[in-house]
Amino acid sequence: MSRNVALGNLDNRFRVSGISNTLTRNNANDNLDDGIEVENGATDNSLARNAASRNGSADNDGGFDLEDDNFLCDTNTWKNNTGISDPSKPCVQ
Repeated sequence: MSRNVALGNLDNRFRVSGISNTLTRNNANDNLDDGIEVENGATDNSLARNAASRNGSADNDGGFDLEDDNFLCDTNTWKNNTGISDPSKPCVQ
């Protein structure tokens, strides 16, 4: 998925599940929940050059623009994304 915008939604707008997905150059702003999230169990996904800002956290996890629910991102690759991510997961960048 490439060059999409999620703006002002009531949930997290880019949710990645499954295997071998690619997200590039998407924008997620002002959404109630996380901006871009990779679900637990989703593997071999590539996320690059996405931008997310001012997203909330309806799931009460602290509110992140960029989030990977897998331990140390598993086999998911995050590169050159912008937004606030969980500081305990340096793999999200």
